[in-house]
Amino acid sequence: QHRRTLKSTDELRALPEVADALASMERGGLPEAVVRMMILMADSRGNVRRDRLERSNELMTSKAPFNGMDPASRARMIHQQTLIAHFEPELALSSLTKLLPTEADRAKAVELVEYVVGNPDEMAPRTKAALSSMKALFQEGPVRKLANPLSILIGP
Repeated sequence: QHRRTLKSTDELRALPEVADALASMERGGLPEAVVRMMILMADSRGNVRRDRLERSNELMTSKAPFNGMDPASRARMIHQQTLIAHFEPELALSSLTKLLPTEADRAKAVELVEYVVGNPDEMAPRTKAALSSMKALFQEGPVRKLANPLSILIGP
């Protein structure tokens, strides 16, 4: 019986695909930032409700800026942002301000993410805290320094 050898995190991190994704962490714009924010929020909670998945799918297929992307490009972007969020969550979070340099970009990103996560009264406490923390990060801009940027998602 053949068994698949599981790679360590270090071995996976060395893969060209992962290295390329991490090297592009500060490149992109609104679509990359929104996807990354949703991945970081989902990771902070540990699971995603079905209605949130449905809204996420709707966002990715029928709302700007995603509806203008071809499905293959959209899938590549989602995969790349997933690698970034999973291999470097702290840098993925802190670099969002580079992807969203203007107040208008940041407001639009928050608006799109809030559409997916839904009514604040229905959010899990960790989801609510993560969204609130991202908003605070954006208000402070790129000069804000956090000892542990991920702490705004998972607590001190």
